[in-house]
Amino acid sequence: MGVSFEIAQPNVNERSDRYENPRDYVLRVAKEKAMGGLSISGGNKPVLGADTIVRLDRKIFGKSENFQEAQSMLKQLSGRKHSVFSAVAIANGRTIEHRVVVIEVTFRDLDCDERMDCCRCGEPCGIAGGYAIQGLGAIFVKHLNGSYSGFCWIADLSKLRIIEDL
Repeated sequence: MGVSFEIAQPNVNERSDRYENPRDYVLRVAKEKAMGGLSISGGNKPVLGADTIVRLDRKIFGKSENFQEAQSMLKQLSGRKHSVFSAVAIANGRTIEHRVVVIEVTFRDLDCDERMDCCRCGEPCGIAGGYAIQGLGAIFVKHLNGSYSGFCWIADLSKLRIIEDL
């Protein structure tokens, strides 16, 4: 897009409260990332915070921490439909705008070798649900209901109309 940017790494609690619903959880984390980044940057530039989680039944999958956790997530998602929640928040020091997108993804059945090969490449580590739909995880998708990118609306920031005063 030709936009100059810097990456900030604010310290954000990405643990879900047991009673927090997935939509509220992913939005909270995105907003905290934006606000944390605003604090790091000195508040003189707009900051984008984003987060994605995967929910299977009532279980939330955040970022896989290692090879074994990614393997476990992919095994549980194999042949199943799950929800992917993505949130974005843009803070500028006066207001914060935000949006949440939810898509439904159904994986085909995955055999052990496929899961192992995917995890060996390293892509699933640090990724919600242990897969990246824009990467190797795309070959696991049997059906998708919703926007492929989940962030297609971000190209037109004028559509972000959920605004809160800071």
